[in-house]
Amino acid sequence: LGVAFAATSITMTVADETGRALFPRDSTPSHSVANTGQSVRMDMSHNPPIISAQAGGKLAVKCHMDLSNPRPKIQWRLYRCPTQTINISEPIPFKELTKECVIETIQGGEESVLDKTVIQSQIVLALNWTHHGDIIECMAEPQVPWALGPDHMSVHIKDGITQPRLRERVLMNIQFAPLFLRPAQHLNWPVEKMHVGLFEHRLPQYIVVDGGSVDLDLEPSANPEVTSFVWYKNEDLLQLTNTITSSSSEQQQHQQQQQQQQQMRIYAHNSVLRIRPVRIVDMANYTLLATNSLGTARFRFFLNVTYGPQLIGPPVINITVAGRKAQLECQAKANPTPSENAVRWRRISHSFAHLDPVHRFYRTSSGNAVTTSESSDQQQQQQQSIADSVTGIRCNKGTWHNGFKYFAKCWNPSPGVLASSLTIYDLGPSDVGRYQCHMDNAIGSPAVRFVDLIYPFAPQVIPIPRWARAAPGTGYPPIADTAGMNGTSEGNHVTKSLQARLTCVIAAEPIPTVEWVREPANLTLVEGGQFRSQIKAVRPGLYHAVLYLNKPRDVDMGKYYCKAKNLVGEDAGQVELVAATEPDLPTTPRLLNATSTTLAVAWTQGFNGGPVQKFKLRWASNENPDKFMETDVAEDLESETIAYEIKGE
Repeated sequence: LGVAFAATSITMTVADETGRALFPRDSTPSHSVANTGQSVRMDMSHNPPIISAQAGGKLAVKCHMDLSNPRPKIQWRLYRCPTQTINISEPIPFKELTKECVIETIQGGEESVLDKTVIQSQIVLALNWTHHGDIIECMAEPQVPWALGPDHMSVHIKDGITQPRLRERVLMNIQFAPLFLRPAQHLNWPVEKMHVGLFEHRLPQYIVVDGGSVDLDLEPSANPEVTSFVWYKNEDLLQLTNTITSSSSEQQQHQQQQQQQQQMRIYAHNSVLRIRPVRIVDMANYTLLATNSLGTARFRFFLNVTYGPQLIGPPVINITVAGRKAQLECQAKANPTPSENAVRWRRISHSFAHLDPVHRFYRTSSGNAVTTSESSDQQQQQQQSIADSVTGIRCNKGTWHNGFKYFAKCWNPSPGVLASSLTIYDLGPSDVGRYQCHMDNAIGSPAVRFVDLIYPFAPQVIPIPRWARAAPGTGYPPIADTAGMNGTSEGNHVTKSLQARLTCVIAAEPIPTVEWVREPANLTLVEGGQFRSQIKAVRPGLYHAVLYLNKPRDVDMGKYYCKAKNLVGEDAGQVELVAATEPDLPTTPRLLNATSTTLAVAWTQGFNGGPVQKFKLRWASNENPDKFMETDVAEDLESETIAYEIKGE
């Protein structure tokens, strides 16, 4: 006759790989609570006892229980708990403690013992830092099948019904040397690479833009706690700013920390590193050494400070060439280094001060300068140089214009430095002007160098309809003194007396000397008194020679000639002084740019008839074509064209 009976007790023993007993140990109270130095503190009345062991070793865990009928089976479970769940100082119930734990089933091995009334099972666990705070449980459920009838042979009695499960648990306090885990979050570096030896050829990087801030807390995991932090910048010790006295209250210590952070651009305390603002000189390798009683861990990373291109050398340079080839150069340092596609060369002098394209001034046919009467889009497109386009000339791409004309080259003379050159072949007067080298890496503002290319050539007086005539008028700025004639007026006020302003547009390099004469006796005009003159540099290769006449009389009317001369040659042009008359109509209205809220328009100014003129600009929207808005635009005395931006409501 078989009698069913249930086991009444289960016990657990834990030993390390040397056989030293870890649990149960001495039954004295001093061993029944957690050590004060460990990071796991538990409520012993609700939670399992704690065993301490070092990572890298092994645990042999055995469970013993009384024999029952039917024969029970010991089951093993491992609660894998997040580290932050168990690093607590307040007692916590077991259910609350394990609510975020993942339960794994472990296969134990049943061992034979001499005492046939006892069943024994064992597991061997290789320890690492991830087992810190995990719980080992052995469990057996009593089986009393005949009490429930022959049809329920495998029914288990559940907790809280007739008899509770038999179980034992221990919580593991794994001691390990410092280990850096959070840098994986800070530096976007995978955890599996956080090991010694993998950083020799490639350091993890923390990327920050110049002027930004670094706010890192590389707090390592360690048990027992870290006792020493040391920071290095490259191979030099980074001095800690830990001057907080231990006797201060927690609130006082927090206030002192805040004051230090505000006063110091670079702040280092324990595992915290703050740099505000970040500068390029901060780019370096940083190392943090963390030490506890079990060892030292090192984490090294590269602080990668990105910044926009910074021009090497002056922003504006002049180059004078006499041969048939010119080479313009620029260099910039940046992080990251701009790519070849981010470098652009273009000539910008054509649009300087809203002047018409320079090909209208410089293109020659049979040695004579052409006028600005060309109007068809087809002619403009044919004569427009690639150097004048918005896209410009890109690196390492030859551009043909009337033969092989331009070639831009890019190279890296040193790490972080990009150099570029623009070679101009078959050099002539039409190539004179201001060129722009534009380098960009999408961080901050681009680096821009202006190169004024000067090629000596004989003066050419360019006939411009707007300045072919002049007439007496009022409203002009006062004439500057001869000693200080630099193209600027003495203030914003205007003269009320009559004045005539005669202008010759001269293409030349170097700057020419200009002599004014008049008919009928070919008299040379003497500087001073009624006559004042000056030469204004518009841009490289282009100048305005201006003759001012105070209170012109009828006898002053007639033809005046400007004679321009430099070391290469000379030329002459004519301006006719006539009586005041109506202004000519402006010509060539055009749209320069359009956005959702603005329209940039331009037109060519005509002869002003004498007095300073103004333009009335009217516009209407497509939705309300009959509702016009208008504004007055003042004449630009120094330019052939004028531009205005219309802003939407």
